[in-house]
Amino acid sequence: MVFDNYSQHKIILEADGQIYQPATGIDEAGTVFAMRDPFIYRDPATNKIYMTFTAREAGDITTYNGAVGLAEAVDNDLTKWKLLPPLVVTNINSELERPHFVLHDNKYYMYFSTHIEKFAPEVMDRVNSPEGMYGFVCDNFLGPYEPLNGSGLVAGNPIEDPYATFSWHVLQGNTVLSNTNYYNIQPGLEVGEFGALGEEWDRRHFGGTLAPRLVLSVNGNVVTLTNRLAPSLP
Repeated sequence: MVFDNYSQHKIILEADGQIYQPATGIDEAGTVFAMRDPFIYRDPATNKIYMTFTAREAGDITTYNGAVGLAEAVDNDLTKWKLLPPLVVTNINSELERPHFVLHDNKYYMYFSTHIEKFAPEVMDRVNSPEGMYGFVCDNFLGPYEPLNGSGLVAGNPIEDPYATFSWHVLQGNTVLSNTNYYNIQPGLEVGEFGALGEEWDRRHFGGTLAPRLVLSVNGNVVTLTNRLAPSLP
């Protein structure tokens, strides 16, 4: 398979330093200032087109001010966008990755992924804040959003295999795609140490394929796992 005939690369949106931190550096914890993972969503209630993205809130530069950023399309060909205030902001996590939406029973469900090491040290906990998929819900696309299940946690990796899967994406039918990440990791080994362990270690522990599909039960502010299916695409 060959991919060719690409259109010319063009920047259509950048952080302004007023709402979102410019993605031009790395903070003291080594976390890149994020403005990435765009997701296009047309709100069926208004027919307006929005883009969400992983961001860092502007203002005081701290490590754990991750946000779900928002912009609104101002033309029909999606080349001009207006930055809007973030839909969700935190002071305990630096990266709310791959934010996306599912409309279910007239409620907007926002889901995102995050790594365990992106939590602030005082709340980082493999039981209560694991590497996993988190979510918020609201009756109106523009918010305000409330965390699902009280804590926001929807699905997390087990304590004994904390990096097993990642990059969760909820489909419109409330099934969840993800990929296998690093598995069968010895206790006490942290993800920041993986890169120094060599190619042979990486081949033994990196999954790099589809993980089992999860099935969600969605009831208002409560979202739970009800089944696990064989790995497959939609």
